[in-house]
Amino acid sequence: MGNDGLRPRLIPSKVSSPTAGKGIDPAKVKTIWQPRFNGTNLATREFEERMRAIHGTCDNEVLDLYAKNLDKDLSELDAMAARGGHSAFTGFAKRNDRKVDLPKHAAERLRAVYENWSRAEAEAIRKAQEKFWAEQAKEDATANQRRAQQSNQEFARQSELFRREYEVNLAEACRQLGIEKLGPRREPPIAAYVANVTNPAGGTPRVPIHRRPATCLHRPAHRQAATLT
Repeated sequence: MGNDGLRPRLIPSKVSSPTAGKGIDPAKVKTIWQPRFNGTNLATREFEERMRAIHGTCDNEVLDLYAKNLDKDLSELDAMAARGGHSAFTGFAKRNDRKVDLPKHAAERLRAVYENWSRAEAEAIRKAQEKFWAEQAKEDATANQRRAQQSNQEFARQSELFRREYEVNLAEACRQLGIEKLGPRREPPIAAYVANVTNPAGGTPRVPIHRRPATCLHRPAHRQAATLT
């Protein structure tokens, strides 16, 4: 096929990105669809057919092969891709598709454009992704804090409800038993503390004084005295 066999045409400057994960770098794909590459091998129907096979390889070097060698015949690049282990290009190589003629040194300039724009696109994508995930992390942290606060408030509310219910039930139980509501428990007061008394002259040994709990001077009126038998 001669040069007339390749049909240069304008192509859209935007395409949908390939699927996430393993695959051709979206930054490289977006770069070759820029209007700067109209009128080159990359803007032909023949390359469009190859592009499907390029995505199938998931190998960025195959796309680089075609984008960085715009001064070579497509069939020559097909053979190089096939020798690189991608047999899908063997059939393309047999078609002997040629190239789109470019002005002198245009291929070198477009190679530099492809490399620079690919890096710029990749950096833009990376920064956009980092910003997105940073915002997501911030939103997640805010949501977690809000959930924790709501959980604490709910715990406090349930605790207060339990305390009130306990107080009501305790008062009702005391009423039914005919007793006063029990007050808070506390330990009996201390009437005395342990101390060691010594005689400096050494005449009398130390006498320990033991502490003892205070005793009630009056027996409660409702309690009967017990009799030992």
